[in-house]
Amino acid sequence: MRRRFDFDHASFHFVFALIAALCLLILVFPSILILIISFTGEETLRFPPASYSVKWYVELWDAFEIQSAAWLSFKVALITTVSSIVLGSPARSL
Repeated sequence: MRRRFDFDHASFHFVFALIAALCLLILVFPSILILIISFTGEETLRFPPASYSVKWYVELWDAFEIQSAAWLSFKVALITTVSSIVLGSPARSL
């Protein structure tokens, strides 16, 4: 049996997909823009970058504060993971 074309159903799906694509664009576009700008070789951030470089990522890698914060985050994540496994496993069997 052949189904009849339902304009209301098709238009709903089209509008829903259009709104979802627009929301995705609004959420993702700023992150992509910042990622492109982060590779600038200049002292100030501007779009489009005049030159491309990874110097800001090298500066970030060499920063002691960033390394210290990353190790602290890793330790907290490790402790949290181990404690949730230890406490969650017996609770699952109840």
